[in-house]
Order: sequence, then C-alpha cells, then structure tokens
Amino acid sequence: MTQAFTSSMEEMIKRRVKEGNFSDVLPPKETKVTMGDEGTGEQDLSQEKNKQGLGEVNMLSALYKHTLETLYFMYYVLLGLR
Repeated sequence: MTQAFTSSMEEMIKRRVKEGNFSDVLPPKETKVTMGDEGTGEQDLSQEKNKQGLGEVNMLSALYKHTLETLYFMYYVLLGLR
C-alpha cells in the first residue's frame, strides 16, 4: 500500500460518510419507540429486586446445560449410536 492509495481511500470514506452513502451488508433496522399504556412515555419496568443472585442464576444455567448434555448422551447410548 502506498501513501497515495491510503489517501485516496481516506478521501473516499470521508466523502461517503458526508453523503450518507454506506454500502452496509444489511440495511439498518428502524426501531419504533412506543409509549406505555397510558401514553405518558413511562416504561413498564418492574421495581422488584430479583430474588436470585447472579451466582445462583449462573449455577442454575450451568446445571441446566449439564443436565441436557447428560440426557442427550444417555439417549444416544441407549440407542447405541455412540
């Protein structure tokens, strides 16, 4: 790569940004902002604290994954596929 090539690429990028001409793989999605049921703009968020701590949530997630893997393994062993 030469300095001239790099400069021309930078100029092309600056021009495309200024024009808003992006060649994205996927066009950006338009998101709609909705208001609450009353139309006041307030979000419906729960004010209650989660009863499980992060450690417990992670432990249950790992246990669930391990249990599924064990069940799949036992299923294949019983069918004689492994």
